[in-house]
Amino acid sequence: MSAELEVKVDGLRVVSMALARLSTPAGRRQALEVIGATVESQTRRRLSREKRDPKGRPWKPWSRDYAARRTGSGGILDLRGSLIDSIRYDVAGEDGVEVGSSLAYARRHQLGDEGGKPMPQREFIGLSSANEREVSEVIGDWLMEGWR
Repeated sequence: MSAELEVKVDGLRVVSMALARLSTPAGRRQALEVIGATVESQTRRRLSREKRDPKGRPWKPWSRDYAARRTGSGGILDLRGSLIDSIRYDVAGEDGVEVGSSLAYARRHQLGDEGGKPMPQREFIGLSSANEREVSEVIGDWLMEGWR
């Protein structure tokens, strides 16, 4: 008596093809572009809607003095939309992405300032655990694109 067992592992083929996308410089750059665009979008969303740091803590409100003299109708870190509009990502080398703003005051908001005119930290750049999951899902979808 003989027995025969045949096993097909289509999943390995799909994984192999997905990994092949990352095996070339162009493929890695595409993956980094996908990650950068996702994190840029998350950062803009944090500034425009969430109003919380990456750990989920609400930003400190304006000081009473600033609230009394400010002009415009925007909210915290969104007075005129300049900071939101300045958020950009750049692929950094072969294995990194940088997300940030070129505006001079962005650093002061991100880190806070205890100097002459104190400003509380209102961190807006960074990844929350939900952001990390979203990046994983987006890059997973990108890797599997065309193989499903």
